[in-house]
Amino acid sequence: MKAASPQLARPVAAAHLWPEVFVPSPGSVWQQFLLTSSVHDGQRGYGGYLLSEHLLASLRRIALGSLYGIADVVVLGLLVIGASGLLIDTLLQSTERLLVPWRGKA
Repeated sequence: MKAASPQLARPVAAAHLWPEVFVPSPGSVWQQFLLTSSVHDGQRGYGGYLLSEHLLASLRRIALGSLYGIADVVVLGLLVIGASGLLIDTLLQSTERLLVPWRGKA
């Protein structure tokens, strides 16, 4: 699916087909970008944090979530490999006892 081109954004926003909350004009997007990226009227960005700080916090969460996910998969994989090895070993020993009953007897 192809994204809408920037040339299409300006006339669609100017036509006011939808509320500005859903289709803001490029100028208002740029204005909000500048407000969230700088200190204005004694207020830092959005909610007291600059846009770059919000971005770094989000990237940190993504990285930590990925690391936790990778660690979980590695641990679960090792458990499954260990459990499957024990299961296969048990099944083979049981099968061997059934098929070769004289083996292992003194």
